[in-house]
Amino acid sequence: MDSIEEIKKLKALLDQGAITEEEFQRLKSDLLSKNQQPSFEDSAREIRPNSKVKKRKGLKLSIITLLVFSFILLIVGFLKKNDIIRLNLNILSNQKENVNSNNTDTLKMFDNIIYEKGSVVGKLVIVEFVTKSNQFGRVFNVPDGKMWTPLFFEYKDFGNNYYITLPEILTEQNKNGRIGRDYYSMHIYDDRATNTWWEKETGFYLPKKEDFKSIKLSMRNRKAISGKNAIYINGYEKDVKYKFYFFEESIR
Repeated sequence: MDSIEEIKKLKALLDQGAITEEEFQRLKSDLLSKNQQPSFEDSAREIRPNSKVKKRKGLKLSIITLLVFSFILLIVGFLKKNDIIRLNLNILSNQKENVNSNNTDTLKMFDNIIYEKGSVVGKLVIVEFVTKSNQFGRVFNVPDGKMWTPLFFEYKDFGNNYYITLPEILTEQNKNGRIGRDYYSMHIYDDRATNTWWEKETGFYLPKKEDFKSIKLSMRNRKAISGKNAIYINGYEKDVKYKFYFFEESIR
């Protein structure tokens, strides 16, 4: 019933003396306060906006989750399609002794798998040794059926040397036991630990770590090696720890 009509009836009762002024004011206040309470429809109108806000928040969260998942898929796809991935030289594992038994005291080899377009294409091989006063090189064997592409080298000087010589990779032995002394001193590296002679002219320098660009660029230099080879340090620095990085792949 309309509140105005109710108040008129109460006023009529007051004029007739049926109720007192105090009762009139109390009943009128009760009537007005009752009519000010929200109806069920009004309450529903207040609730609906909150539910819409919750729906908007849920939709926003779903969109953000979808975008993050799509970004992850994009990164994975990029790595698979990208060229040979960059080398992570801080996670080297699987320490192994080199196959050359003559130098297992100081010559060690490490390896790490390398991928291209999601497939294994080879591994990173690291050969290291320390130069001594009586030997400034090492002979090593590339495993059968494998080919190594020299990438770069790095070193640590423990002997306070004035100068560090660039190392070379020698690829051909000299098996002629009858040569002149001058030829021997100028052209031969004599690896006394393995009793083998190597032609210095067959060598090529390894780049420094800071000069390394990419595996594929190193492969295009066409300096891959196989079989028995020698690392030659044409100097007199001792107590220098060298590390040589190679990319190993199978010979098809």
